[in-house]
Amino acid sequence: MAGGDVAGGSAAGGSLCPADAPGAARRLTPGPTEEARGEKAARRGRPGGALKHESSSLALIATVRSRLGRQRDELTDPAALALWLARHEMPPADRPDPTHVREFRALREAAYRLLEGVTEGRAARTGDVELVNRFAAAPPPPVLLETGPDGVLRRGTCPPTPDQALGLVARDLVELLTGPDRDRLHQCEAEVCGTFFVDTSRAGRRRWCSSATCGNRARVAAHRGRTGHQ
Repeated sequence: MAGGDVAGGSAAGGSLCPADAPGAARRLTPGPTEEARGEKAARRGRPGGALKHESSSLALIATVRSRLGRQRDELTDPAALALWLARHEMPPADRPDPTHVREFRALREAAYRLLEGVTEGRAARTGDVELVNRFAAAPPPPVLLETGPDGVLRRGTCPPTPDQALGLVARDLVELLTGPDRDRLHQCEAEVCGTFFVDTSRAGRRRWCSSATCGNRARVAAHRGRTGHQ
């Protein structure tokens, strides 16, 4: 590369990330204190905390609420997609457009069918595999060497473009379907939920994506059935 410039930033310290990324600059990999806070937030169900076995591709599938009943799609428009990406630690460097919404929805439905096939022992559709591979081929966001507030060098990551975020989710799906969590994939047994989760329980008998929501509804319905209450 000529003149010491690297992808739009100088070797003397210019940023490699897009200067007009809305809302946030680079994201530093958290230190031990920040990681501990994130784990506590996750256990309390706060949006900012990432669960140990959380998967962006599973989270994408879950954007269709009550999939087996009266469906509600959370990815209604580009603004909703941008919000979802930000909530899952992928604040987009550029504003998504309607094409991105269609692509994320297409990946979501392919992911759902692929997970159905894995959990039910059916072969994958060729079209779904090709779509995932096409999206997974997108280049990842650049990583940077950054100096944290404490002066310690850390790994920083540029906010992804919507296309790069799509690639991140697609690659997460590839890892999910081929990695050690594959055999722990289960579909929620709630009547209308239909989403998938990784069962990390010791016995491997978890029935619901969330005991507090789907599990509680199922227990209430079973109790009403036993007592004859409507």
